[in-house]
Amino acid sequence: MLRRPQFFSPHLYSAAALAYLGRTREARAALESAQARFAEQIERRRTGPVGRPEDWAIKAEGLRLAAAGPE
Repeated sequence: MLRRPQFFSPHLYSAAALAYLGRTREARAALESAQARFAEQIERRRTGPVGRPEDWAIKAEGLRLAAAGPE
């Protein structure tokens, strides 16, 4: 993320990873930041599958957890 901040995927993976670690506040903040900076790219990726379906499922679940925020 530091070397190529213009790429949005690492920002999403970071949010998903934080959610899986149970760091829900940080995950939610990371997701909101990524959505604010990369809304168009995220939407394009959401509408077209890229990569293996099982990889996408893991990331999607992490993003769902991040979006849910603190319990």
